[in-house]
Amino acid sequence: TFCRDEITDAFLMMEKQVCIEKEIPFQIQVSKTCMEWMMPVERIGFLHNLLDNAIEANGRIPEKERKELSFWIEEDSDSCTVKLRNALASKEVFNLSTWKTDGAEHGVGTKIIRAIVEKYHGTSKTFWDKERHSLEQTIVFPIEHPTEKREKEGKILTLANWSGPVFAAGCIWFHRRFLAFTCLTCLCGEKTA
Repeated sequence: TFCRDEITDAFLMMEKQVCIEKEIPFQIQVSKTCMEWMMPVERIGFLHNLLDNAIEANGRIPEKERKELSFWIEEDSDSCTVKLRNALASKEVFNLSTWKTDGAEHGVGTKIIRAIVEKYHGTSKTFWDKERHSLEQTIVFPIEHPTEKREKEGKILTLANWSGPVFAAGCIWFHRRFLAFTCLTCLCGEKTA
C-alpha cells in the first residue's frame, strides 16, 4: 500500500496499473498520511488531474524515447510538498495548453489543480528541463488549515451531508471523468456536464 487512506491508496494503485499497461516507468513515494488534511474529493481530484496530465504527456513520447513518471508527497508539521516529474517527447515544446481534442474537457484538469492550490494557499512551480526533455512540478501547501479554521469559515461538512462527494470519489474506478467534472463543479461553481 502507498498510504493509509483506502480511497487514495486504491486510486494510486489504479494509476500505477495504467502506467504499467502503457509501459511508463512509474516511481511513487508518498507519506502514509497522504494529504489527509484535504477533503477526500478534492485530494482525489487533485491527484487524478496531476497524474493524468503526466500520463498523457508520456503517451505522446515516441517509442524509442525515454518515458518517466516520478511522484512524491512529503509531509511534515509545517507543509506538504508534492513533486511530479515526467518525461516529454524530445520535439515537444512545453506550454500549459491542453492536447485534448475534446473541447468539452479543454483545461478542466488545470482549473481543478489551480482551484485546489489556491483554496489551500499553496504555491506551484513548474520547471521545464530542455536538456533532459522533462517537466518537474512542485506544489507546496502550508499545513495551517486546522479543522477549527475551516469550521469558522464554514468550509467543513459533516459526514452526513458529505456522503455525495465521498461517494463520487469512490466512483472513480468506474467513471474517471465523472470525478473531474464533479470536482470542477464543487470548486469553481461551474457546470461542465
